[in-house]
Amino acid sequence: LMVMTMQSLITELPKDINKMNDLLQVQDWEQIRAISHRCKPNFMLVTNPEIQYLVITIEKNCKENSNLDVVKKNIDQLFELSPKLVDMIESELHKINS
Repeated sequence: LMVMTMQSLITELPKDINKMNDLLQVQDWEQIRAISHRCKPNFMLVTNPEIQYLVITIEKNCKENSNLDVVKKNIDQLFELSPKLVDMIESELHKINS
């Protein structure tokens, strides 16, 4: 189950981060909130506290429709960290499969 989850994350997390970035351009805060809420358990499972904080903050600020400049910064950070995040998950998956 963990391996399947990690394999799914490798493909889905970048898509979700890209989607949030696209939604940011049209300021669709509710959809960004929904995506961050849906992804939150996966981020909690495989990422460090800094990334977890970004996702929690994105969801909270979109829900409250506040600090939207912070939402943009947080999504930008996630977007920049996405390749490293995928590499980290792939590395952990490789360890499990070895």
